[in-house]
Amino acid sequence: ALGDPASPHPDLIHGGGVTRRIKAAVARQTVLLRAITAAAVLLSVLVVVVNLWSTRGQRQAWSEERDLLTSRVDSLLTASETSRLSLETMVANLADSLGDAQVEVTTLRDRLARVSPPAGGRDTDEVAELRRQLQAALVRLERQQLAASLDFEGIRRRTEPMVAMIWSEWGDGSVTTGTALSVGRDGTLLTNRHVVTDGGGAARRLAVQYAGSSQVWRADVLGVHNGVDLAWAKAAGIQGGTPMMDRFNPRLDTLPIGSPVAILGFPLGGQPGTDAAGERRRAVISAGVLVGHDASEIRIQGYGAAGASGSPVMDRDGQVIGIVYGGATGSGGEVLLAVPIARAGERP
Repeated sequence: ALGDPASPHPDLIHGGGVTRRIKAAVARQTVLLRAITAAAVLLSVLVVVVNLWSTRGQRQAWSEERDLLTSRVDSLLTASETSRLSLETMVANLADSLGDAQVEVTTLRDRLARVSPPAGGRDTDEVAELRRQLQAALVRLERQQLAASLDFEGIRRRTEPMVAMIWSEWGDGSVTTGTALSVGRDGTLLTNRHVVTDGGGAARRLAVQYAGSSQVWRADVLGVHNGVDLAWAKAAGIQGGTPMMDRFNPRLDTLPIGSPVAILGFPLGGQPGTDAAGERRRAVISAGVLVGHDASEIRIQGYGAAGASGSPVMDRDGQVIGIVYGGATGSGGEVLLAVPIARAGERP
């Protein structure tokens, strides 16, 4: 029976896939910070050189500087590739972002090799465009560095026992999954409205499995928010209480744009555990930075696996600031969308 933790329903609990195993070790975070910092220093040097174009009129001096800079670029690209490979198993896709930075730096290096110093001390259109691209690259690298500065292991350790994977079985027999956050010791969970309801009403059946546990519990919908994509459910039959989140930050005005955040959830079913007696799932942690917010929505530049619907978004201190409900593709890549946690106070 679905409510029996020892024998979860075989048709409801299935699939999900396996994401890459994440080891947010402090040593690897240090390697990442060093690599990104080195790339940021490189781009800073590039900006300085571009600024010097307007005052240096001697082609020979420019050529010597360009050759030296190109040599440094090659050296840093080699070092950053080594760092990127060592990060492949760290925070989801953060190493990929570093790889993208490598491609960008290589492109700028090649363009730099083809550009002649401007005459008359004024930037040409080409130089002005290169300057703009360098500044934009610096902003992206600074954001990556901020995202990498979070204590991922600490946030995971404190928060993972409070997240659960939720299965929804619909009238046509299909099953979808999402994430839910424990907000009550009685088994009350916060998730998205679209995770537990659709145009035809509530899901036919729900089941939840807390991170790190092999037990699966039947769940019921308690209520849905009429204004934003939030809903509440409750795991049935749990004795002795459950861990619950009690660290929230509803004050988005305390978080400036560019603040680093962490997302913890179960995209593609999370990660399998190592317990031999039953499958224990681990949540996936990924990184991002705030790029915008208002009373109804938080926008996050993601540097990791897209957060499953219902995943909590946490600030540097591990306080929940929002619940992921969707995503979009922006000019800088994947943008995650979340409901501000303050709206959860409007529970019906």
